[in-house]
Amino acid sequence: MSPTSNAELAYDSNEELPSGTKLMSGQYEITGYLNHGGFGLTYLANDSLGRPVVIKECFPQAMCRRSRLAVQARSRAHQKDVESVIRLFIKEAQALSKLEHPNIVGVHQVFEENGTAYMVLDFVDGADLLTYIENPGKQLTPRQIRTTLSKVLDAIAFVHDAGILHRDISPDNIILTKSFEPILIDFGAARQKASKATQALSALRVVKDGYSPQEFYLAGSTQSPSSDLYSLAATFYHLASGEIPPDSQIRLNAHVANEGDPYVPLGNKTDGYDAAFCAAIDKALAILPRDRIQSANEWRHLLEVAQTSKGSRSMPKVPSRRLAEQVRTMKPSRAILPTPTKAAKKKTKRLPALAIGTAALAVLVASSLWAPNGGEASAPVVATSLPEISNANSTEAPAAPVLAPLTDESTTLVVQAPVEPVQQPTPTLVQPSSPTPERLDLRTVWAEGQITIDWHADLPFALDESGTVTWIDGARLDIPAQARLVVVNGLPVNSRDAAMAAIEEAVNNSDGHAVTLNLAWAAPQGADMATTTVAADVVYQTRFENGLAFESRFMDEGWRTELVGLEGNPDVALQMGDEIIALLPENQRLESATALAEFTEQAWAESRTSMQFAVRRNNSLWIADVALKAGD
Repeated sequence: MSPTSNAELAYDSNEELPSGTKLMSGQYEITGYLNHGGFGLTYLANDSLGRPVVIKECFPQAMCRRSRLAVQARSRAHQKDVESVIRLFIKEAQALSKLEHPNIVGVHQVFEENGTAYMVLDFVDGADLLTYIENPGKQLTPRQIRTTLSKVLDAIAFVHDAGILHRDISPDNIILTKSFEPILIDFGAARQKASKATQALSALRVVKDGYSPQEFYLAGSTQSPSSDLYSLAATFYHLASGEIPPDSQIRLNAHVANEGDPYVPLGNKTDGYDAAFCAAIDKALAILPRDRIQSANEWRHLLEVAQTSKGSRSMPKVPSRRLAEQVRTMKPSRAILPTPTKAAKKKTKRLPALAIGTAALAVLVASSLWAPNGGEASAPVVATSLPEISNANSTEAPAAPVLAPLTDESTTLVVQAPVEPVQQPTPTLVQPSSPTPERLDLRTVWAEGQITIDWHADLPFALDESGTVTWIDGARLDIPAQARLVVVNGLPVNSRDAAMAAIEEAVNNSDGHAVTLNLAWAAPQGADMATTTVAADVVYQTRFENGLAFESRFMDEGWRTELVGLEGNPDVALQMGDEIIALLPENQRLESATALAEFTEQAWAESRTSMQFAVRRNNSLWIADVALKAGD
């Protein structure tokens, strides 16, 4: 129940309900403000019998504001989104109220008032794990940490079995009661279902550096139980070692650049835990989702097998190095509220359409609900400097492509099924293509016509039918307005069609990267002819049958491919301008104008249902899950 470390907007304290505010016809009275997040405000309150409770108010600050006690949309443009948020809040509160588990905070009631909705939860009397981490006299022993983890894993398994993701697991959202019973709290970011209606809510997210997996930073990314388990592992890594793991964005950048992972295995940080305990934490913290522990039950099984293999031997009793000389006092003397965190045959069927996991972020519940029987739903942006991506071959074998099932049953573009893990040899990175002047031999049709590639020169002018200039990029070309193009590379032209044919011929005989055009212009009113030399990039467009379009050009000694068209694909997670960097986990870079078409055609030929790409957006690197849908 603490504010996120990456707040989207500066919080305005004037938005809080004042102490003494009565809700539900006087059944509840606000006694104090606790904290805020992207989805709402949290208060301490008393019920009609004077018992303390916690009340969460649906208040998506990015979209709404308060007028007296009422919650209103910030503008007309936000009205529908706010209404969707409130509906989702109520729906998720109802789903969470059914989660009856001794280690999960109870939800008692949900109601509407003041133009919004409220959720009433148990007040948990205890101290959160962050309190134990930050107070030298309160730090837990390895035995206590193992016991706590076991109980929290049981709670998370229960949540995931109900088809819900928490999406905000961190030390401040796990409270130890006075009897040292862990309680998982703050389901404000949980989400049960992703849908087209929630795409506008993608700006409302909960990310905590060090605890959040890389997929939580990217709106529309595929999320699964392994996402929650990453956060849980980061929490217990911090609890056991005293250090927060490296930011997942930094780790992702290092991975794509073929640099060493800055993550230090838990066993190298402390000697108070057995190898199985440390190995499970390390695996759950794998940067790529497919390499992680996939379920809480799998994690528990790993620990149980390790314990059984020990026979009658007891667990290690050696305290961690940082606890060895500390006196442990484990008596929280008062109710401590959550503390904010600091911190391979060619198929004859039609090629699949290219789609990317839907960007459905539910508000209050911005977690993604996944189908417990195999499906999952989807939900960035912290600017980080990007290291140069190495062209050297990877020395590590890729993880077996266990593709997490994508979701959104309501999205017609995405059809995906789990794929069994298979052994693959160590991939070899494609080396940069060398210029080839024989451009007429470039393949233009891929995958039985479902992908097409064409190319053109990026010209600094536009012509009408007669060849007269209608638009000029003054930064690249200086000619009189209304000038008419009459010569292209020594060839006389008398119309736009003739000019474009001559330019196309020049492009086809270029090095495929850029073309030089020697142009002559007839000035208006019979003035003297002007000559200019124009250098233009050769631009390639890769178009998919479903309307997605990508543009590639040679820049800075390498190829750059980015999304330029979304026609007919309103729900894809990619945004216009996203740069596609590499195919994962192989780290196979897009190093030619046809690389995207090649990778997609090959994936379809192998009957793969999805692909995973490293994507650069706003100077940060993300992972995008790309679902393949077979054509009709």
